[in-house]
Amino acid sequence: MLATARLEYYRYPAALPTVELSSLKLDLYRRDFTINTLAVEAQSRPVRCPHRLLRRAAGSQGAAIRVLHNFSFVEDPTRVFRAIRFEQRFGFRIGKHTAKLVENTVRMKLPVKLSGRRLANELKLILSEEEPSSALRRLDEFGLLRFVHPQIAYGPGWIGCWRRSGRCSRGTA
Repeated sequence: MLATARLEYYRYPAALPTVELSSLKLDLYRRDFTINTLAVEAQSRPVRCPHRLLRRAAGSQGAAIRVLHNFSFVEDPTRVFRAIRFEQRFGFRIGKHTAKLVENTVRMKLPVKLSGRRLANELKLILSEEEPSSALRRLDEFGLLRFVHPQIAYGPGWIGCWRRSGRCSRGTA
């Protein structure tokens, strides 16, 4: 995926950002996770092994999902769902400090501030993963499923029911 370097401002928690063009250096500092700070010049040769680079970007302490700043989930609570999706997709773990920030986000009930459309989109992305059950289990462990619906309880039958209903098909987001 190619992206233009940009800078984002959030007027309040869970707001959509105001976006401006920026330098690459500032763009990398505003990223949500360390694994999203990889940059390749457009003229350089293609990256052939993104998973190896992702593991390297995760840090020498092991392959972990880490935020770049403490207000990352306050600015955009959808990042909590994205962190769990990436954790499960790449076989990483959410770093200790980042996990505490997820817990704070839940305690502060920040996902309530998300629009239904944004929350539904994150859930669709999770359900479109090859193995969504592990991500749903993690959402449940962090207490995030209640923000999707207060009566949802994690269970493997839930995924099958969702897929059979035709509301989620692999590859759609």
